[in-house]
Amino acid sequence: MPGFYHEDMDASWPQTWPEMAELHVFDPEGDVLLILERCQEDDLVESVDAEKGESVPEDGFVSEERDPPKAHSLSADVLDWPEPEPESVQCESQAEAAGAEVDGLTKPESSMSTLLASRESKLRVEKVQMRASSKHLILASPTFRTSLGSDTYPEGRTLQIEGNLVVLLLDEDPDAMIILLNIIHGLSSKVPRRVDLKMLSKLAVVVNHRHMHEAVGLWSDTWIENLKRDEGLPSSYMPEILLSWLFIFWVFRKDEDFRNMSQILERESDDSLENEVKTVYIGPYIPASIIRNIQENRIDAIKSMIAVIHDLITKYSGPNILCDNGNEFSCDANLLGSLLKASAIIGIWPRPEDPYPGINPKTLADQIRGMQVLDDCERSGRGYYSSSGSHGIKDSIEASMRSLEDRVLGLHLMSFLPKTGKRSKKDKIRQAKMDKKVGKQQGKF
Repeated sequence: MPGFYHEDMDASWPQTWPEMAELHVFDPEGDVLLILERCQEDDLVESVDAEKGESVPEDGFVSEERDPPKAHSLSADVLDWPEPEPESVQCESQAEAAGAEVDGLTKPESSMSTLLASRESKLRVEKVQMRASSKHLILASPTFRTSLGSDTYPEGRTLQIEGNLVVLLLDEDPDAMIILLNIIHGLSSKVPRRVDLKMLSKLAVVVNHRHMHEAVGLWSDTWIENLKRDEGLPSSYMPEILLSWLFIFWVFRKDEDFRNMSQILERESDDSLENEVKTVYIGPYIPASIIRNIQENRIDAIKSMIAVIHDLITKYSGPNILCDNGNEFSCDANLLGSLLKASAIIGIWPRPEDPYPGINPKTLADQIRGMQVLDDCERSGRGYYSSSGSHGIKDSIEASMRSLEDRVLGLHLMSFLPKTGKRSKKDKIRQAKMDKKVGKQQGKF
């Protein structure tokens, strides 16, 4: 249970361990103290009195005690943990700065405008302690096994010599780590059966970093299935949600779901995908090879679709007359002209260069299908019109688009898993089943 640590709470608390406000005990006799950080953002609204230079809170009252009291050390031997200075982040104000021109008028320097313009938020960093068992950590995580299970590394030597150890894990999310430590210490009643997408993403980050796949396998299946049942999976291009699920399915080895998410990204993303990856929480943790392959498959699909139309343009711009219905020259000329004009309208004439900025395969296929292809073999009273066949060109374009769409099938999970030597029989069987299923996959976007 988290709470304030008191000296008489646990006599086994090593004197060299720091004592903080928040403490989670997973093993009352645990020999490892994990130290993590939680960032809290506090909104502070203050105005500065220009004459007195005093800071005045929003409610107009001045408190003698500005900051909450710090947790005091209970022992003279406790390690000295300096309090990090909170980082002030200036937030955008809805009010303009006093004296600035707004819509041609000068804004008066009022106390209210000064108050709104000085709105800030402070980033407060809190230490979070977790008392755990080294045996459980070593069993659940190869990374902990490497660092704590022998005297190869300083952490393992300290643990062997002193019998206890403080480990800083400042890059891990504390809430995700609490859930995972409850699992590996057998505290099942404290483990949530449902988590939202953000928490599942954070759990996937820690599981991947600490290689805890085996330890949390049943729980990850439960979280994923419940979240899929509650919220469903995305079926169209929503970058943040798609990328989160892509990473989750990669971490927890969900072959078909991973392929489906990568398929949507291949079909519906454009050249800005790499920038999208940089803006989402999960982005830095997705292997670059996955994003690179998605982009390569997207580019290949677009290049092939453009080639279908350019091949037709080349065919009809040659010296041979292709129409044999009595209007040979004018019919060919009309077909060629309409192909060129329609291609220019959708931006594929002249031929664009990769990475094809702003173009995705799904939209391009629909645009190509919608191209007006005019022939001169049938007339109405008002002139030319698009015949249903256009000498078979429309049917040919449709068949080509279908064929190219069917080739955009997403990525194979096994191609992006860490190489750990010889593949297991189970992995080979799983890959064979997936290859068979993908081979039968047909249909449009």
